[in-house]
Amino acid sequence: METGLKIQEITGLIRKSPIATKSHKWATKTNKAGRSARSTGIYAEKAWDGSINVRYNLNNYAEHNMKMADAHLAEFVQFAEGLGYAFTQEARWTFKIEAA
Repeated sequence: METGLKIQEITGLIRKSPIATKSHKWATKTNKAGRSARSTGIYAEKAWDGSINVRYNLNNYAEHNMKMADAHLAEFVQFAEGLGYAFTQEARWTFKIEAA
């Protein structure tokens, strides 16, 4: 189910959004190549079916992060809907984004 959106477009939308916690990856020091960790915050991810999901990384499901995730995802959805995007909630902290 290709949405016609590109992952770069959605990551740019996340960067422009008023949300304070935007997730990013960084390399970790391990013996295995290609290992990385993700910070707390909102990020975009391409799904196996070609759709793009906007998710929130909680970092160990801390109570504070779960409350923050609900508020920040709601704020991001409202921001993006104002710019013409549509969302379908897939899970508590996962939304599928499409062009409206």
